[in-house]
Amino acid sequence: MRFLRLAAAVLAASVPAAAAPAPAPGPGIAQARAAVARLPLRFEANLGQWNPAVRYVGHADNYSVILTRGGASLSFGGSQRVDIALEGSNAAAGIVPEGRAPLTTNYFVGARKNWRSDAPNYSRIVYRGAYPGIDAAYYGEGGRLEYDFEIAPNADPSVIRMKFQGAGRLTVTPGGDLVIGAYGREITQKRPVAFQRNSRGERTPVEAEYIALGDGTLGFRLGGYDRRLPLTIDPLLVYSSYWGGLGSDDIKAVKVDAAGRLYAVGSIANSDLTASDDAYLAANAADTDINLVNGGTNDLFVMVLNARPSGAFALVYLSYLGGTGADTATAVDLDSSGNLYIVGDTRSTDFPMVGSSVQSAPSSTTAKNVFVAEFNPAIPGTAALLYSTYLGGTLYGTTAADNTSHGIAVDKDGMIYVIGSTTADDFPVTANAFQAVRWGPRDAFLCKIDPANSSLAYSTYLGGEEPDEGWAIAVAPSGLVYFGISTASTQFPLAAGSYSIAMFGAKDIVVGVMDMTLSGDDSLVYDTYLGGSQLDEVRKITFDQSGRMLITGFTFSPDFPVTGLAVQTQLTGESDAFLTIIDPSKPEHLIVYSTYLGGSAGDVGYDVVADAAGVAYVTGYTYSKNFPTTVDALQRDYRDGAEAFVAKIDPKLPTWSGLLYSTYIGDAGIHVPTSLALGSDGSVYVGGYTTVGMPAVGDAARLFGGGHTDGFVFALSNLAGTPIRSTRQSIPHAPRF
Repeated sequence: MRFLRLAAAVLAASVPAAAAPAPAPGPGIAQARAAVARLPLRFEANLGQWNPAVRYVGHADNYSVILTRGGASLSFGGSQRVDIALEGSNAAAGIVPEGRAPLTTNYFVGARKNWRSDAPNYSRIVYRGAYPGIDAAYYGEGGRLEYDFEIAPNADPSVIRMKFQGAGRLTVTPGGDLVIGAYGREITQKRPVAFQRNSRGERTPVEAEYIALGDGTLGFRLGGYDRRLPLTIDPLLVYSSYWGGLGSDDIKAVKVDAAGRLYAVGSIANSDLTASDDAYLAANAADTDINLVNGGTNDLFVMVLNARPSGAFALVYLSYLGGTGADTATAVDLDSSGNLYIVGDTRSTDFPMVGSSVQSAPSSTTAKNVFVAEFNPAIPGTAALLYSTYLGGTLYGTTAADNTSHGIAVDKDGMIYVIGSTTADDFPVTANAFQAVRWGPRDAFLCKIDPANSSLAYSTYLGGEEPDEGWAIAVAPSGLVYFGISTASTQFPLAAGSYSIAMFGAKDIVVGVMDMTLSGDDSLVYDTYLGGSQLDEVRKITFDQSGRMLITGFTFSPDFPVTGLAVQTQLTGESDAFLTIIDPSKPEHLIVYSTYLGGSAGDVGYDVVADAAGVAYVTGYTYSKNFPTTVDALQRDYRDGAEAFVAKIDPKLPTWSGLLYSTYIGDAGIHVPTSLALGSDGSVYVGGYTTVGMPAVGDAARLFGGGHTDGFVFALSNLAGTPIRSTRQSIPHAPRF
């Protein structure tokens, strides 16, 4: 049967704000409770252990779900109960359990005649024919209750009536969520989201919202939909968690492998995260008494989460990595063997060195250096660090040099490529370098490292007469190295055939290609300025399946180059994020696709990936109250801060139809996503740093640890293909970068 499925989404209940804290349970009880909390929501059949009116009972995170003929009730213990009755529903509806669980429940309480054994458990309970042509289904999602209304062709969804009894005030938030006040707590029922698929699998959204019908009763209002087709509810925020301690912490990069392991690398100012038993380093090497007095000093942390459907994002591995100075990761790559390649900045003079290091000691005790490390979390103990090296120069005139990194890539042969910038006069360069000396006050650098050789395979400065910052690097299967640099130089060195030999504005992007198997001028295959008349910066590059370069960053330029199919053809705020696709093999037709992406304030793109169909996924942050979102967005509305965003863009589709999905993530506060990874099933994984206000979702979720920021990881499943929803307003927030 084809049906329309309307979900009343996840129910989450907060603890009473005024309640006194309960005594801490003993370790055994706490562990048992944690184990129970990780179990999926299941419904136990009533074999006589409860009131005969009860048909099934489920146990959610912090309440019980009681299913009777009339619908569901949420019980918080004692007499605290909220009924969600299905007003006017069919009292003779068949109540059908589905998904028999491989466990039963026994009740040996009181007199023997009251004992009950082998009560079956189920994952889903369906009320068949709750209303004419409409079934109601109750099930668990991440330990919480979710329920759907499955509406057959030509059935009337307006007959659905949910009566909330025992609740106080019912409030619909600006984002469309229903907040139910009851017994000093708040119960949040997520807004209904709906879409339909046609015979080709294409998705069409259906507007859905709660409507108040008076006397504590709610119904649904639906937009137009095809009654001949099914409708499903997606996407879901399947996981979101803080990762950090009492200091200022972040996550700089996330990667996911084909087996569903999610790798995240960040920085932490103390030892508040509990390392795995098989960790390389069990605590922050800089977490000394003197450093704690001064607020701590950052070390890296490397963690692995189980992101498979059955894995519940359980922590598989966590280790610290670093020396006794400040160490910060900036970028990560991953090879097919599960080796992580990490680049970052360090002030440690004792960062651990392993293998044929290019520089086994820092360039000086006062300069900030780059580190490069190869690390395999699957190898227990200290053997996990497979390779490491310092990278940097010593002096800028007579002062200590500043060496910084931003990007890393690895090829199929295990060669490591690094991009960053330096003020050093003596940054290590090779004899075959394109540019052997620093030209401006700060130049970009590009290096190729063979972990089996203590000499650099290739290393060069790259820059003009003004500051240049190397931000992004990627290596093609051919071995050609693609780069993205932000420059203020009007005399940046250019190869023949550039799209533009002149700088467009105050700061431009330079994108190019190097062949590091060649020497001197020949090693720079192609590069060009890219930008508009104001300030433009690159943050990340990647490839699509056709080998074209995808670029994201931000622009202040009202004349940044855009193409005819662009989602947005005009700058809408102080700055916009952008997505640009270029093909350096065809310089005469360099720009394949380019669009602004933003609202009326400041917007920044931080990372971009492409799927097998050439669809681009972009993440970043926005201060715009009217950032373009789609009707099936997880969070449609701006909530007063630097909100994270995730957008899905098909460059083959014209204008707004190319924006397949777009959502805010986060409440009031600062939420900066620094990295994005795409799973083989289409799930999107994002890492970054945040203040309080990022939702915590999932069995393995952690709360905010303290300090100025924590790292975060979140995962979105099944991003939709939907038209745009956007408003146009002006707000006074200034962008931050």
